[in-house]
Amino acid sequence: SGMRTLRFRCASDGARTFLVQVDGDRPVELKSADTKGAFADVTLDVALSEGTHVVRLFNPSAPMPDVDVMRVEGVSE
Repeated sequence: SGMRTLRFRCASDGARTFLVQVDGDRPVELKSADTKGAFADVTLDVALSEGTHVVRLFNPSAPMPDVDVMRVEGVSE
């Protein structure tokens, strides 16, 4: 358990936003730059305990960027 970085590999034609919700907590808005279809990383630091978690990505009002991969990376113990 501890702080972790969620790294999303995103692509979009035009800047886009999306919301990330972890385990039903308040969603956090992330912004993906206009990548002209190439992929770029967008990150979010979160506190995670040991165990299984639910990560939800969404945008209820506009198209999201394409998300190819989500990685969980350790920041500190």
